[in-house]
Amino acid sequence: MVKMKSAYFPLIVLLFGSLLTKAEEHSEQAFYSQAVDRLVVQHDAELPIAIGALVVKQAGLIIIREELEAYGVRKGFDASWSNDAGKWKKAEKLLIKILDRIIDTKIKNPNWVHNALYQAILNGITLEEVEAISAHFQTDVGSMQRQIIDMSIIAETLQLAYTISRTIDIHLKGSEREYKNLQQVWWERKPEFGVNKKIYADPAVREFAGQETGRKYGRLISMQGIGGMMSYIRDIIVEVQIELSSSIKTIDGLGRGDNRIGLNRKS
Repeated sequence: MVKMKSAYFPLIVLLFGSLLTKAEEHSEQAFYSQAVDRLVVQHDAELPIAIGALVVKQAGLIIIREELEAYGVRKGFDASWSNDAGKWKKAEKLLIKILDRIIDTKIKNPNWVHNALYQAILNGITLEEVEAISAHFQTDVGSMQRQIIDMSIIAETLQLAYTISRTIDIHLKGSEREYKNLQQVWWERKPEFGVNKKIYADPAVREFAGQETGRKYGRLISMQGIGGMMSYIRDIIVEVQIELSSSIKTIDGLGRGDNRIGLNRKS
């Protein structure tokens, strides 16, 4: 029995050593992930949130109006079933509440913005680079440079993508609140952003922008980061479509005082 235990001893040592190595690797990865998390939360999520809220609101409004038109066709309503009809407006108001609830819970929480940046940066730069960028952003000039990144790389790129694709329609009725909020959030930051351009003469700022670490960080954010944000917004629009389509039946009871929600059936 003693010899058998002696024979197994090297295997036990190897197994124990392997477990220690895996534990160390897990600890290192956890430390790295936490460092990335500390970095991304320094970014201002308010502009992507405002842009996302406007995009989802407008997409939702289009879905609602298409669903109401289809509802009228299924019910056989005549031309009086339109967005000018009182019952249509009542139904639209009910569905907009569902849309706004989704926006409040899925878009106005900054986690999705920071998660998109987290996924973009994770394993794209080293722990040393993450810590160096994070430390730079906590300095006065670094904080200003981070604000410039938030405006010029993230917000302006995101808004431009939706403007060029004509996803954002400034004339779409029902999204005035979201459009006004985007303008307000934008102009709260724009004057400060303009002043911050003067910091490019600072050696620390020029060093960050000129080194590979800074350039690599900018590429990760402008490509994977923006892509992650737009992918999330697309997913929420799909969720809005599903939720609104399944909720259209709830409008049946709105017109019971007039026997039905529609005004008249086609003769």
